[in-house]
Amino acid sequence: MASPPPSPKKKPPSVRGADDADVVTSDARTISIDVTERPSQETQSMADLDQLEALHLAAAEDIDDALNEYRTKGSRRAAKKRKAAILTVFLEGTANTINPPTTQVGLFAAACVATDISIEAPTADSPSSESTALFKMMFDGCGVSHGVSGLLFGSGLRDQAAKVRGALEDLVKIYGAPVRCNVLGLSRGGIAAIYLAQSLGELPHGAAELNVLAFDPVPGDQTWSGFPYTGAYARDCGSCRCLKRVLALYPHEPLPDITFHAPVLVRWPDSARVEEDVTLGCHQGALFATRRSNHPVHVASNLAFRRVVNFLEECGTRLALDRCFAYQPSDEDCLKICRVTLAEAPQATKRQLHDGCSQGRVIVRRRAGRYLNKYHLSLEGPREDPADLLAPIQDDGMPDVHDADERLPKPKFMLDIDAPSFQRSCGF
Repeated sequence: MASPPPSPKKKPPSVRGADDADVVTSDARTISIDVTERPSQETQSMADLDQLEALHLAAAEDIDDALNEYRTKGSRRAAKKRKAAILTVFLEGTANTINPPTTQVGLFAAACVATDISIEAPTADSPSSESTALFKMMFDGCGVSHGVSGLLFGSGLRDQAAKVRGALEDLVKIYGAPVRCNVLGLSRGGIAAIYLAQSLGELPHGAAELNVLAFDPVPGDQTWSGFPYTGAYARDCGSCRCLKRVLALYPHEPLPDITFHAPVLVRWPDSARVEEDVTLGCHQGALFATRRSNHPVHVASNLAFRRVVNFLEECGTRLALDRCFAYQPSDEDCLKICRVTLAEAPQATKRQLHDGCSQGRVIVRRRAGRYLNKYHLSLEGPREDPADLLAPIQDDGMPDVHDADERLPKPKFMLDIDAPSFQRSCGF
């Protein structure tokens, strides 16, 4: 019987790898393996750690950004909860220093209860009361800060105005609008206050509220030539929409033209509450320290003290007067000063002005009047019919019309600002 034919040999199985390499094993079986290099377990672990660390850092940065945003918004929310932010600014005359004080401007700056931001910018963390954030800035005269150029040409006045504006813009960012700004400026400090009002006219409507007390704002220009033209552009504030209140005070006593001490009458915006009044004294001599004395300088300074205090406090400035003023004349004390001065019947005087409205007005002290000035009227109250008080003065050509005929009405104010047509009636 024939044997069966032998079975055909089978090829060893093979497995194709990534590189298609065939390898034959010892038992003649062929397999295909992947010979691509793979990262070790240690290398893979390091890569994972690096990725985790990067994610952690990114998350930390996000958390820091979120916290900073929260703190910023929280500070702003806390600031906005306050009722108001008030900045009070003190601007001294040309050669005067704030500290040590030369005039009452320095004394009021020291008495002002507020955080001084004259050097450092305000922040939301600046000290303040529960209801109001109070700040102040103070400036020496331009002759002190800018030397000879400040003394002769008023250099530095616009720099002062720019610093105040910058501080106001910072406060608006922190506390929201409007921020109130109260300004007391003497002599060329009053000119800096005018420059400030002009610059704030460019702010968005409602960003700030400005109140200005300009005490004898003197640019230092000649009356007949205007040289050196310091105040050539300090006569018009008509575009300052944020100006709410103005008190401009002018001592009546004239100085020789050679002294360059004629003050400026400014054109203020119609929307502002403006009072221009004439007071006793001579330039900054009307704003020296108060004292119980009958000396003309002290009498004038006592009268001016009460005007400044009333204005600043009515505008929201907080003053601790006891720390700086041993004698604090009251409204009653000032009423006595007005009555006594009015009864003295002094000689008439005239003081030249730089008139921003080009009306040729001058400051006068008349021989007589029903009231010393507008402040006296506010203290005394009207004593006669207003129509009679405003009755025109008849000019009969006599040297002193009031002594010649007592039946003729006296002018309303002894100290006043007059237009040329009225000067002739007063014997000038």
